[in-house]
Amino acid sequence: SSKKLLFALLRKVIEDGDRIKINDGTKKIKDLLIDEKIPADLRDKLLLLEKDNEVLNVFGIRKSQTLIDSKNNDILITLREKE
Repeated sequence: SSKKLLFALLRKVIEDGDRIKINDGTKKIKDLLIDEKIPADLRDKLLLLEKDNEVLNVFGIRKSQTLIDSKNNDILITLREKE
């Protein structure tokens, strides 16, 4: 079976409209962090995985339903140093 590669971006800034797909719809990332009782001083240190403006993972907190459903996909992440 052939595998599909998923090209995604890592980003650190949580923006106001960011949402993550959950099993029964979507949830604002900020609400998710409040519900999970993530301290405010840690919220700006989280990494998000994003593809096509969809948040796929808030590392250490929650994977999106899209990512959970796509078990056949490999994720390729490229890191570059800021010049």
